[in-house]
Amino acid sequence: MKKLIVLALASLSAATLFSAENLLKNGTFEQMVAGSPAAWFTKTKSGITYSGDGAPESGYVKFDLVKDGKAVSANISQVVAKVVKSNGKYTISFKARTKNFKGMIRVLAINDRWQKGDGLAIGGRFPKDWQEYKKNIVMPEFKKDARIVIMVSAKQGTVEIADVKLVPTETAI
Repeated sequence: MKKLIVLALASLSAATLFSAENLLKNGTFEQMVAGSPAAWFTKTKSGITYSGDGAPESGYVKFDLVKDGKAVSANISQVVAKVVKSNGKYTISFKARTKNFKGMIRVLAINDRWQKGDGLAIGGRFPKDWQEYKKNIVMPEFKKDARIVIMVSAKQGTVEIADVKLVPTETAI
């Protein structure tokens, strides 16, 4: 009987290791508080809207970047210092779709005062339908603060971002 229990616990541990959950809170943007997604900090309020549904897995954040032909940027972020390790290995992913967009999308893991970062920086043309982007990263070494930041900058267009995930890789646990 003891061998059976030990085997069951080992199987459960292996299953947990390879089916790691998203470390981000509300990465699907389903939960809203006063018009903003719960667990996310919004630096720029104008030009950013949220929807609790309509994306592949749930909701999305929408960046409308049109302002007199000048480059506009906006970002949202989430503190992850309590759920990640300095120099830990993770996979960061998100889905995006655009309309008349020419600019940059960045989804980054950053440390104290933006000293170091790792993540995705994608520019150029983007598909109009949802497409997934994914990258293995190393969490920058941090003392107090670690964040995931979604940054969008452009002279024009709309970007919708959904299903943002940060999951440990097998060696991060």
